[in-house]
Amino acid sequence: MTLPLNIHITKLSLKGMGLKEIPNELFKYHRLKKLDLSNNELTSIPKEISRLKYLQTIDFSNNQITALYSGLFELKKLRILNLNRNRIKNIPDSFSKLKGLRILSLSNNKLVTFPFPVSNLRNLEELNLSFNQISYFPLFNENLKLKRLWINNNCFENFTKSFIKLPNLHYLYCFGKLNRISKISPEYLSLSKIRGNCIRYLTEQLHSNDIIPIENNENSVSMSKNKVFISYSHDDIDWYKKVITHLNALKHLGLDLEIWSDVKIKTGDNWKREIENALNTCSFAILLISTNFLASDFIQNNELPPLLGSAQKKGTRLFSIILTPCLYSKFDNLSIFQAINPPDKSLLKCQPFEQEEFLVKMCNEIDSQLNNK
Repeated sequence: MTLPLNIHITKLSLKGMGLKEIPNELFKYHRLKKLDLSNNELTSIPKEISRLKYLQTIDFSNNQITALYSGLFELKKLRILNLNRNRIKNIPDSFSKLKGLRILSLSNNKLVTFPFPVSNLRNLEELNLSFNQISYFPLFNENLKLKRLWINNNCFENFTKSFIKLPNLHYLYCFGKLNRISKISPEYLSLSKIRGNCIRYLTEQLHSNDIIPIENNENSVSMSKNKVFISYSHDDIDWYKKVITHLNALKHLGLDLEIWSDVKIKTGDNWKREIENALNTCSFAILLISTNFLASDFIQNNELPPLLGSAQKKGTRLFSIILTPCLYSKFDNLSIFQAINPPDKSLLKCQPFEQEEFLVKMCNEIDSQLNNK
């Protein structure tokens, strides 16, 4: 592997390089602000990482890291840290040195206790602890600036609603398929059945001991019967363009389709709010499924939960298109919906004419649904 000659660069990606350890040469790049080491085979983060004192964003996701050591906690300028999909079992107290941290992602690790030092990170705005093995839920420090919290797919045996009092918390995600049901806190079990953001349910019950049943809450957001939301990974942009072409052909047949995806967001827009509004108001959603799609934290945590919830509660129609061979069939929340094409006949494996036939099939089904509304 050859690193860039210019040691003064500020961004460096070594994603998917099969690295078992971080090369020593990397620590010469003292001006780095953004470093991507995701999708490798790293088992540890060496103390020399502290030499990269200007780092603001680090992505260590999809590695085999088991523990965190002191060097990482000396990075005073660190704002975003992604440690998703590793093998981390605990968070040391020295983690609280990262006072400037804004976003911390620890999804899909092996945490068994809540990372208590997190409560000392006063500037933390987003925290993802989904898909761990945490059983004890702590009290939160009310001075936290936390805005978004993912705690789905854990095994909380005790559960407090202290985070309701966090003044900035507007998004809480608890939906998931739980094991060890007999030991799960009833409050957490109730929340785990709510797809998407469930902070509203808790806020309304601030002075109550019960969780509002899902079925007693009506979604006040009205749906647009002609809005189509397209959920896709940006790595699959060419497939996205093909779908748009077919939908535009459908529009020329007289269907008043409103096609929505993140490309409609303009500079200066609140992009998260725009996406959430589109997700809540669409009648149809097209999911362009590939390994890129299934591996996307943003799609899994932000787009799929509200879409699946709308499909269950409001009848939003989901049209899944399998782009490439992937683990689609193992994702129970997705595979319960019939895809346009069989999982073993992804578009990538099809002849060009077969690809077009499946996309036409999708358009015909949308046309049929609109004409029956």
